[in-house]
Amino acid sequence: GGVRPEPLLVLKVVDPSGVVIEENSVKRTRVLDEGTAYIVTSLLRSVFAPQGTAAGLETFLGNRPVAGKTGTTDGQREAWFVGYTRDLACSVYVGWDNREKALPGTGAAVAGPIWAAFMGDAHRGLPVRDWDIPQNVTWAAVCSETGLLAGPTCYPRHYEVFRKDAMPPVDMTNHFTVPGWLRSILLPDLFRGWALPGNREDLEETEEGRGKAPYVYPVEAPVPGP
Repeated sequence: GGVRPEPLLVLKVVDPSGVVIEENSVKRTRVLDEGTAYIVTSLLRSVFAPQGTAAGLETFLGNRPVAGKTGTTDGQREAWFVGYTRDLACSVYVGWDNREKALPGTGAAVAGPIWAAFMGDAHRGLPVRDWDIPQNVTWAAVCSETGLLAGPTCYPRHYEVFRKDAMPPVDMTNHFTVPGWLRSILLPDLFRGWALPGNREDLEETEEGRGKAPYVYPVEAPVPGP
């Protein structure tokens, strides 16, 4: 990852007798660090996740790892889908020459199926290959509430990839979840929120944080009583 190949139309020309008339090689230039390229690919793979803008298109490629990005201009006048695997990159554009009409859908709905159908056929017979993990990156558990590395009480949590020289700090706040039947008794609305360790005051609930299951309180402070 992170290497840019120069466009090349002709790799080799061979005459009927097998004599090579012309042969060219692809010039490759590194433009991104391997670790950074791997992280970008990891982000673009989420486009195909159930909540992603291209959810469902990955079924055309079976279990093959794939990354991509949808694109739609204002008014749905133009649509793109750009995606790639370890073996092939492909871009599909759908639109009018003069942008005179709106398209019937977004990039995922209009350009995406064309891309997926082509990529499915183009990879037929090729081995399934994932991207190699560079030595300067690592996967780590992350607190889904704060985005920091998961501490011992962080739940729910998920995994993300980081450069080893740019890891976030560990979340050492004291997370806990209060059952709904007990929440109204122990946690009045005024105190539904979160606070950092060492902060003696509970933060008031905000619209942004309203309804979130985990509640965080200072490690030193007891849970507010009735």
